This record gives sequence, structure tokens and C-alpha cells, in this order.
Amino acid sequence: QRSAASVSGSGGKSVGPVAARPVASSASPMSDARTSVTAPLASSSPNSSSNTDITPDNIENGRPGDRGIEEGNGTRTFDNEDKPTYHDERTFVERNRKALLLGLGLVVIVAAIVGIAVAASSKKASAADPADADRYRDNGFGTPAPTPSFFTLDSVLSNWSPDGGVSMKTLPFSPQGMAYAWIKADLEALGYDPDDLSGYDESVATFKPRRMADRVKTRYALSVLNYTFWGGSGTGVATYAFDAWSHDNDECEFARVFCVYNGEGLVDGLVRVLDLDEAEIPEGTVLPGEVVMLNSLHALIFTSTRLGGKIPDVFVPMKELRVLDLDDCVFTGTVPSSIGALFNLEELRLNDNILEGPLPDLFWNHDYLRVLELQKNLFTGAISKSIFSLGASLEDLRIGDNELTGTIPTQIGNLRNLERFWAYTNQLTGKIPTQIGQLSLLHDLAIDDNRLSGAIPKQLASCPLIELWLNTNRLSSSIPTALGGVFELENLYLDENLLTGVIPYQLGNLYNCSDLFLNNNKLNGNIPDTLGDMESLERLRVHANSISGSVPSSLCSLGLDQLTADCADLPQLGVLVSCPAGCCTECY
Repeated sequence: QRSAASVSGSGGKSVGPVAARPVASSASPMSDARTSVTAPLASSSPNSSSNTDITPDNIENGRPGDRGIEEGNGTRTFDNEDKPTYHDERTFVERNRKALLLGLGLVVIVAAIVGIAVAASSKKASAADPADADRYRDNGFGTPAPTPSFFTLDSVLSNWSPDGGVSMKTLPFSPQGMAYAWIKADLEALGYDPDDLSGYDESVATFKPRRMADRVKTRYALSVLNYTFWGGSGTGVATYAFDAWSHDNDECEFARVFCVYNGEGLVDGLVRVLDLDEAEIPEGTVLPGEVVMLNSLHALIFTSTRLGGKIPDVFVPMKELRVLDLDDCVFTGTVPSSIGALFNLEELRLNDNILEGPLPDLFWNHDYLRVLELQKNLFTGAISKSIFSLGASLEDLRIGDNELTGTIPTQIGNLRNLERFWAYTNQLTGKIPTQIGQLSLLHDLAIDDNRLSGAIPKQLASCPLIELWLNTNRLSSSIPTALGGVFELENLYLDENLLTGVIPYQLGNLYNCSDLFLNNNKLNGNIPDTLGDMESLERLRVHANSISGSVPSSLCSLGLDQLTADCADLPQLGVLVSCPAGCCTECY
């Protein structure tokens, strides 16, 4: 019964505006429209016969660690039996005065050279970006950060690769091995030394100087993705080949790669968005862990790409990530715990996968999380407690179509900015919490197809509801008359419950309501004339109840697309509801 018309306005994914907040990064959150990130993709491969080029993105790699330089303080000693006398020592000095002065001069010169080198190294290690010391302190894998002296291609990639660079070195025909060959050719094409990536690239005047280590790490990671998804040749990828992923182009010019987030960027040249929404990736392809090397990203989007396998548990270093969208893929297993380390996350979408286990309980410190979508998976157990700690930020919570059990916690009233709550098609029990009435922004509530019982709380009428789905539960008692005061309500589904009493005449005040489903309950009495005042009504279902009398003529005059009632002439029962000719569309 969840019609396309009733959910099209709320089911779509839009990246909403984000309030300003203090963040370590200089870039701002993603803008509403995701349509701004829709360019075709390309492929490229140094070893491929099709000569397709690919080039990944900017990097935040090499982290300068302060290394102390130890200098030896060796001292010369004499044995007692060799110690010269005062007279002999003076004679020795007089005889070797010139040699001693020359040696002393050489010592001073060497010391000066060493001092200059140390100063230059120290300056190099601490230059440009004051956040480097913190940003590069931990790559998430427990391996030590490379120091400026070791900013080589191998050290940078090995330090950030999930497997420590083993695959790229030992498996030349793996995506990592091919990407390694490509990045070496890339450096040669760009004129850089793979044995010295400690400097900064100032070749693009639009950008501030970018770490060469960062650039190499990003371009390598994008190359791994390209070889993983398409083998670098683009074969079979008619619509989305990675255009412009080549040695000649800056990574900010790659298709589907953006150095802009929410309309701001192009100041540091770091890649902020990778959007492969609906890219034609072979179904079941495993997302490589090298995606973590894109740790400057603010948005990572793989919607409807049909990626599969387990989601790699590598997200700890991606501390600037705001949007993670893995919606409509075929991922299996559990939600990786490293997602819990993404404290700047604003939108997490994992809908339409095959994820299992309990709902992730990872959100205790996510002060900016606005959108949490986990519906259409195989999650079990109770609703996670950490979700209700998101009171100041959470706006959209979707956990429907899983296998969740237990009750809806009363703490749902803490989510004071919640606008949408979908928990339909689970096995939830207990009563509907009255605390939902505290959600002054809630406009879409869908908790249908569960095992909820008890009365419908009249407090729901305090919410500015547009959609209310309570059907297919075990709700009893009467329909609250207060629902007639929710004037913005467009769809009201109360069918397939155990509701008793009469249809409240106050429902006639729902002038914006197009769907009113009351069928399959235990309602009695007549159909109120006031329902004829519902000028937007298109579908009315009142069959499978104990309603009697006639369908009001005012209701028939609305010319509804669907009007069902118990108007059939049944043996031994006769006609329960009299319906004028051409008024009811179906009689039961």
C-alpha cells in the first residue's frame, strides 16, 4: 500500500544543507543538490592494450614527524703510561701549532655545514601546513608515520596501504600491482622523483602548495579503484568510462572527482568528493581497502553500483568524511566498527544491502549526524541505544524493512530535530510511545507492518505530520479525534488493525488528505457526511468493518479514484452499506 505518490516526496535522497560548525577542515558541508556531481567516468591503464589512462586524487600522506638528530660526543683519552710530561706537551704543541689550527678550522667548517643541513631539514619538516603533525600522526593501521627523510614512493604507499604494500610489490597483475606500475610512470610523466616526495607541488597557481606525497597517494588509490572495477581498459563500460584519468590531467579534473564541496574548494587542491553514483561496476565487485588512502574526502558515494562483499573496515583515517553513501549495493556482513570513528559524519546511507547482525551501536559521539539510513537489510535485535544520543542533530532515521525486535524506546522523544522516522516492516512490539508527540518537526512517521499494540496516542496530533503509516499492526481502541486537527496530513493509513468505535467526523477537516485507509478493522456506525468535505481525497477504503448505512452523496460527488465499502449483497447478511450507482468502485 506504500504508493509511489505517497513516498516520492520523502523517499528521494538529497544532500541537505548543513549548519556551520567548527571543523578541522577548511571545506564546508555538501550542498542540497547531488545533481552537481554527475559527470561520466573513464578508464586508463598503463599496461592495458587500450592505453586507457587513470589518475587518482590528492593525498594527505607523508606526515612529518619531528626526529631528533643525535650527535656523538666522543672524547679522546690517554693511558697513564702514555701521558706526556708538561715539558713534552709544550714542545709537542709548539711543534704542531699549524696542524692544530688547520684541524680546528676544519672542525668549525664541518660543524657549520651540519648545522645548516639540520636547520633546513627541520624547516622542511614543519613547513606549510601546521596541521600536518596531527593529521599524519596515525594512518589507522598502527604503522609508524614516515618522516621527511623517508618520503619515497614505496614508503608513502606502503605506510598507507591496508596490507602494507605487499600486494603492489608481489602481485604485479593485481589492481594494486598495476596501479603501482601506473603511478611510477605517472611520476615520470610529471617529472617528479619517486625517491623524494617530501616537497610540495606548486605547479597549479589556483591551489595552495600540495604535498607530493598526498598527490601520489590519492592518484594511486584512484588507480587501484579503476583497475578493480574495470581492469583499467573500460571494457563493457559504455556509459561510465573514467574520462580524463590520465597522466596529463590534475586529479581535480578527473571525471566524477571533485575538489569542491558545497560550492567551496579549489584552495588546497585536495580531492573532496568521489561520486560514482550508478557507475556500471560489475555486480559483486569488492570495494578495495585502498579507498582509505583518499582520506581528504568529504563525500564518498557508491550509490547503485552493486558493489558487494564486506565493507572494508578501514575508515579510521578518513576523519574529514561527511557523507558515506553505499546505498543500493549488495554488501554483506556487519557494519564495520571503524565507521564509528567518523565523528564529522553527517549522512550515512547503507540502505538496500544484505547487511546483518545488530544495528550498529556506534553513534555516541556523532554530533553532526543528520541522516542515518539503514533500511532494507537483515539487521536483527533491538534499536541501538546510541541512536537516541543524536538528539541535537538527527533529522532522518530509516531502519525499516529489517528484522528488528523489541519496543520503540521512549528515548525517541530526545530526537527533537527528527523529521522522518521509518521503522516499518519489522517485528517491533509494545505500545507506540507518547513521547513521539514531543517531536515538533516530525512530518513523516512510518511504523506500519509490525506487532505494535495498544491505543493510538492522541499526542501524535502534536506533530506536523504529512505522512502517518500505522497500518498492519495490532492497535486497538478508537481513532483519536485529535487526528482531525493535523491539517497538513496528506496520507493516513490505519487499516488492518483492531480499531473499534465510529469514524470520527473530525477527519473531515483533513482537507489535504488524498489517501484515507480505514479498512479491515472493527469500526461501526455510519460513514460521516463530513468526509465529503475532504476536497483532496482520492482514495477511501472502509470495507471489512461493521459499518452500516449509506455512503453520503457528498462523498460520491468527489468522484474518487477508489471507494471501497461492504456494499455487496451477501447471502444471509444482505447489504451492509448502501452505495449509490457509480459511487463505490469496489464492493465487499
